[in-house]
Amino acid sequence: MDQWLSVDQSYVAPHTRTLAIHRIVHKHAGLPVDGDAIAQAERALGEALATIDGALAGQRYLAGETFSLADVSLMPYVAGLAMVEAAHLVGGMHQLSRWWADVSARPSWQRVVSA
Repeated sequence: MDQWLSVDQSYVAPHTRTLAIHRIVHKHAGLPVDGDAIAQAERALGEALATIDGALAGQRYLAGETFSLADVSLMPYVAGLAMVEAAHLVGGMHQLSRWWADVSARPSWQRVVSA
């Protein structure tokens, strides 16, 4: 579980943040958008998500068969992909898509998104 928390913070969060800065903050503030930074962030985030997709093959959750903090930590990033215009990155990632369908249907997540 600790390793997956590290993956989130080292390989998912920074690139998601870069996309949010350029695609949301800069865009709405009328600041220049750095296409190279966006391309780099998408490439790196895609690689991280592909690694996660591969790790989910043969197990229900990130740390095995039990839902854990590793899953909770990743959920907001996956939920926010559409907001940062990066939902296309999970296209073809069947394990990650299966995982997302499972975890996002949890009653606790449903309470979060309905609040």
